[in-house]
Formats: sequence, C-alpha cells, structure tokens
Amino acid sequence: MTGVDIVKKAVRSAERRAETAGVDARFVVGDVTAVDQLGLGRAFDLLIDFSCFHELSDEQRLAAGHAASAVAADAATLLIQVFAPGRRNPMLPRGASREDIELSFTGSTIIDKTAADVSGAPSAVQKAQPCFYRLQRVST
Repeated sequence: MTGVDIVKKAVRSAERRAETAGVDARFVVGDVTAVDQLGLGRAFDLLIDFSCFHELSDEQRLAAGHAASAVAADAATLLIQVFAPGRRNPMLPRGASREDIELSFTGSTIIDKTAADVSGAPSAVQKAQPCFYRLQRVST
C-alpha cells in the first residue's frame, strides 16, 4: 500500500497510525497531479481518491487523470469519492460531475456510481451529496 498526500503533516500522521497498527505501508509527500513522477513504480491494481479530485482546478484534474493512468495497471480499478457539483460555503469544495471524471480519466470507463452513506454527517456534507465512482482502466 502506498499513500500520497501533498500535506507533510498528513503523511507523518498516516505513518504513525500505520506503524501503531502494524500495517506495512509507504507514505509519500507528493502532488497527485504528478504522481507518475514520484518514483512509486507502475502497475498499481487499485487507486483510491478520497475527496481530492473534487478540490482540483480543471487543469489539475486533467493532470491527475493522466498521472493516475500512467501508474495504473491494465484493468486497474479506480475509486473516486466526490461531492456533487454546486456552489457551497467556502469550506466545501466545488464538487465534480460524471462528465468531469470522464474528461480527466480518459483511459478508464465508469463502471458505477454509489451514493455515500451520510447518516450522521453534518448537514453541509449531506447537502453536498457525496458519492463514489468506480472506474475500470482500459487495457492497453
């Protein structure tokens, strides 16, 4: 398992939690828009984006999709959590649509979309309608 985050404090925290849990994992400080340039290797079977994609600019989304495709194995699964697109308070991201994901991950096909369980979440998160898109990388 390899985790990437641009925030050093988040990476250090993840390293401590993994060590405490006895989990063998690698964490790297890096930019998801250039994950293919971090020396992580290639052929990852599963890529997970939890609330990152929907915070990126359009240009960053395209770069992230290209970079993810470069490190994904043929037939890899990509799981992306996003909020529905819309205007919100400044504390929440703008969200992303199916079309946004399709434009950015051209080497993959959306398999399904599932609403996230927001029971017990703050009302702002419930209104943002978070969901998960599951994509399949197209074999090259």
